[in-house]
Amino acid sequence: CVVNSSPSASALNVVLTDRLPDNTTYANQYTTWGAVVPTTFYAANLSSAWTAGSPPVGQGAPYYMRWVFQPLGPAKSACVSYAVRIL
Repeated sequence: CVVNSSPSASALNVVLTDRLPDNTTYANQYTTWGAVVPTTFYAANLSSAWTAGSPPVGQGAPYYMRWVFQPLGPAKSACVSYAVRIL
């Protein structure tokens, strides 16, 4: 989750990045809640190019997902959760 604790200014380009857990595969499902719907990206590692959208179903670790919230308004928060299949 991310929180903008400013009472008066929006937070721009808020980025949340998470690594798919070991011994799991992506289950093609994520949920967001809060002030803004994010733009979603994925990549094989942190130094590679990011691809827009969600990773392929069944994609295993190591894999990274990134959500970009912009803007996140004053005193607003947002969260992301996703589903995996345990191997």
